[in-house]
This record gives sequence, structure tokens and C-alpha cells, in this order.
Amino acid sequence: MNLEQILDHFRSDPAIAPGIAHWRTIEPRAAKYADFPEYLDQRLIDSLERRGIKQLYLHQRLALDSISGGADTVIVTPTASGKTLCYNLPTLNSILADPASRALTNLTQGKTYEPLPLSQLTEVA
Repeated sequence: MNLEQILDHFRSDPAIAPGIAHWRTIEPRAAKYADFPEYLDQRLIDSLERRGIKQLYLHQRLALDSISGGADTVIVTPTASGKTLCYNLPTLNSILADPASRALTNLTQGKTYEPLPLSQLTEVA
């Protein structure tokens, strides 16, 4: 079943449809990008570029600046928008700056809280 079929089912199922107050389609928008910050360790930048990431999404850069500046930061973006980098880049950058430092991080991804493959994190580091 594809997405359109699922949505049609939701619209027509008498057990589901009455519980839906509003339907809205959000049109796609062009992504906004930002350069890597000067303070980001070059080893991280090199690793990201090897993985095909040539720049950050704007929300990633704003989050990185906020977290690196010491602010408590919450990131709310759609699924698959790169939130993991928002959290892990400042952590990895701090560890690279001070190898004796330690961090406690959430190594899960997505709403199902599946474990994030450690290889993804260590490849970036």
C-alpha cells in the first residue's frame, strides 16, 4: 500500500475519518543551506564531505551555533531532516577539542527508537 492509498483509507474509513478535523497538504519548499562554522573541527568537516555532505542545512547550523554557545536547545523539524547531526556534531566537536572529555548521548533514531548504528557515529568521528 502506498502513501496515497493509506491517506484515501484514512479519509474513507468510518472508524478513522470522523476523528480527522482538518486535512492540509504542505507544498515542498527549497532547502536552505549554511556553510560549516569556522570552529568545527576540520576532521569532522572532512568526514562529512567524504559522506557527500558539503554544507549543513540552515537549521543544523543554527542548532550547532546555539549548542556550541552553551544554550539549551530544542530542535523540531520533520522526519529525516538531519536532527541527528544537530546533536552529534557539537558533541563530537567537543570531544575532538578535548579527548579527555566525555559525553552522554541518545544513540537512537526515529520515533521507533531503533539503535543508531554506532558505525555511523564512529565513521564521522
